[in-house]
Amino acid sequence: MKISFDFDDTLSLPEVQEVAKRFVDKGYDVWVTTARSPKSSIMYDNREVEETCQRVGIPLDKIRYTNQKPKYLFLKGYDLHVDNDPKEIVGIQSNLPKTKVLSTLEFINRY
Repeated sequence: MKISFDFDDTLSLPEVQEVAKRFVDKGYDVWVTTARSPKSSIMYDNREVEETCQRVGIPLDKIRYTNQKPKYLFLKGYDLHVDNDPKEIVGIQSNLPKTKVLSTLEFINRY
């Protein structure tokens, strides 16, 4: 199973990290797809993304920085994406009907 998590307000949450680590331990192909720029800025320090991925067991080469482009452009072939942004969720549902999308809250309540 190929799974993607948004970072801010999703994988940044300890309860989501716990489940993501279980997915990694089960051998799922786990990625991060974040709207952040690949370069840290005044607003965002990407070391936080990298440190979280290392703790969870997600290889750093499985982080996708979309630089504010719609995430559906990066998620073809994924089974599941978890995100807190309603616009991203609708965009993925509209453009990638085979990819299941859960809001962060739905994911926390389900897993």
